[in-house]
Amino acid sequence: MSGLSRDFLKELGLEKEAVDSIMSEHGKTIEENKKMVETLTTERDTVKTQLTDANKTIEGFGDYEATKKQAEEYKTKFEQSQTEFNSKLDKIELDKMIEDSAKEFGAKSLKAIKPYLDLDAIVTSKNRKEDIKKAFESIKSDEENKFLFSSTEPIDNPAPVKETGNKPIGDLLVDKIRSAAGLKSKE
Repeated sequence: MSGLSRDFLKELGLEKEAVDSIMSEHGKTIEENKKMVETLTTERDTVKTQLTDANKTIEGFGDYEATKKQAEEYKTKFEQSQTEFNSKLDKIELDKMIEDSAKEFGAKSLKAIKPYLDLDAIVTSKNRKEDIKKAFESIKSDEENKFLFSSTEPIDNPAPVKETGNKPIGDLLVDKIRSAAGLKSKE
C-alpha cells in the first residue's frame, strides 16, 4: 500500500518545512482513521456476538409451530383438569346435600335410600337442594318405604337395654340384693 511519503513530497519540490507540516497533518489524519477503524471493528464484533447470541436464542425456541402446538396441548390439559376438578367438587357438594337431607329426614341408611333417588334428575336440577328435599319427602311418605326411616313413635323405637361395664342393669340389681342378704354375687 503506497501512501504519502517525505520522498514523494521532496520530489515535488517542496521545502523541508512544508514537507514536515504536511507529514504532521497527514499523521494526525492517519491516527484519527486508525481510531475510527478500531471503533468500527469493536462495534462490528459486538454486533456479531449479539447476532450469534440471538441466533442461539432463536434456535432454543425451536420451531414456532411446534411451540405453539405444545402451548395448545398444555392449555387443553389445563382445561380438562379444571373440568375434572369442577366435576369432582360438584359431586362432593351433591353427596353432602343428599347426606344432610338423609339426616334431616331420619334415614336409617343412606345406602338403602339412594336407589330410590332419581340422581340423574337431581344432578341436572337448577335447584338441587329443594329437589332433594322433595325426593326425600316423596320416599318417606310412601307407606312401603317407612322402614327406611327412623320413627318418632315410642313403640317403633324401644329404648335399648342400658349396660354398665359388661353386666346388664338387671344383673347388677340381683348382685346388690344378694350382697344385702349376705350372699355371694353370681359370677
